[in-house]
Amino acid sequence: MKSTTEKDHHYDYIIVGAGIVGLSTAYKLTLSFPEARIIVLEKEQHVAAHQTGKNSGVIHSGIYYKPGSYKAKNCIDGRHQLVKFCEENDVAIDVCGKVIVATQEEELERLDAIYQRGLENEIEGIAKIDVKELAELEPHVKGISAIKVPCAGIVDFSGVCEKLKKLIEAKNGKVLFGEEVRGIKQNADGITVSTLKNSFKASYLINCAGLHCDRIAKLAGIESPIQIVPFKGEYYELEHDAEYLVKNLVYPLPHKDFPFLGFWKLSAKHWRMGLDEYHRSFSKKAFVRGLQKLIPSVREEHLKPAPAGVRAMALLRNGEILDDFHFEITDRQIHVLNAPSPAATAGLAIGDEIVQKVISSFKL
Repeated sequence: MKSTTEKDHHYDYIIVGAGIVGLSTAYKLTLSFPEARIIVLEKEQHVAAHQTGKNSGVIHSGIYYKPGSYKAKNCIDGRHQLVKFCEENDVAIDVCGKVIVATQEEELERLDAIYQRGLENEIEGIAKIDVKELAELEPHVKGISAIKVPCAGIVDFSGVCEKLKKLIEAKNGKVLFGEEVRGIKQNADGITVSTLKNSFKASYLINCAGLHCDRIAKLAGIESPIQIVPFKGEYYELEHDAEYLVKNLVYPLPHKDFPFLGFWKLSAKHWRMGLDEYHRSFSKKAFVRGLQKLIPSVREEHLKPAPAGVRAMALLRNGEILDDFHFEITDRQIHVLNAPSPAATAGLAIGDEIVQKVISSFKL
């Protein structure tokens, strides 16, 4: 049964998804169009229910991404905006820094390549450090060389989303929960979005549904070459009495075959790597063995399971993972069909990008 308070209400923008990309977009729209009537529809019962609230909580520096790329620019811009936003809105954040550690001689060339990429991306404060400097920062970490990245950190992304929701609702916006989108129709007058409980009308639709963005696009009649596949990530936390083992953030080098988290194909070529990841995911012993390359003194009893993470990956028809942003745009619709890591760090910058697409695509 349709709600009498909503069924006849016309909005300027309907945004699907109350993760950080959807909420950042709604927030940035309120800044660019203060009088706009905006509604965010979320099928779960709270903000940040999927990827945003189930990730590592890391603020990425942007050191790995191709210089000049969309990901590099938005990560760096988004990081600066995120830190400022948290400081101004009393959201928990700790810009604690991180180290990227080489543990073997054969890794030094890759470490230097990452450092050079960081310089090209103008990552502030990065520095190559030796064994002595590493020991001063992380006494229990074993390595022969490292990169110090002081601008990385950790943040409460769910807290960011809660604050964004409040700011949106302080303007002409609404964020509604339990509204799973089941139908989308467009006519000359605009867009009608149907959920299990209500029907909403708007001039424009922005799909920021993350894990479900391809399904929402299909409901709107969008034929896209992309399919979203969810990946589960297993996390462990240090027990309280073992927290001394790590002071801040510590990273090994990326896998040698995928040094900058770039494009790769899901094929038999990579089955050994996939099997190894699968084994570590389900075997605490295997996870600890891998961790001991960095922190030799860590033991199984030092770790406890943490809530699992989730990440949406966009697959192309040829099996390749699309490791960059992808949009499908019509005269009244914008579908964000891939917002890969570092989307959480870059969320506010992505919101800016989507607002610019709104202005140019809808000729506003």
